[in-house]
Amino acid sequence: MLLVAALFSCNHKHDVSDGHGVQFVEVELNEGQKWDANPETTQGIRNIQAQIAGAGSESLDYPALAEALEKEYKDIIKNCTMKGEAHRQLHHYLAPVHHYLQQIKSEDQEEAHEALSALKAHIEKYDVYFK
Repeated sequence: MLLVAALFSCNHKHDVSDGHGVQFVEVELNEGQKWDANPETTQGIRNIQAQIAGAGSESLDYPALAEALEKEYKDIIKNCTMKGEAHRQLHHYLAPVHHYLQQIKSEDQEEAHEALSALKAHIEKYDVYFK
């Protein structure tokens, strides 16, 4: 996990924390404008948002939800056709997603719940940075 964070942090000046000591590179806008994202990426994010929104809170099977979300995450990575700085910024955005997905798999229900809440808040920021 630290290796992933380190790879994304090279030569960048703004880091953000997950609140538990894990650092991520902050996504930056394209001179104040949103980055163009490929349709498959945006659809994958929409799928993740829908799955999170549809997850009930009573006796939620966090590992099963994490597995379904991870499939969407992997599809985003596999189908990404973005290039250059937009691609780098997308990976800055996706690094916390991967981190939260790993935490949602936790056997500790409190940790899994907190990670799901953090993922939900993060995933809702997609439209701030990408169009």
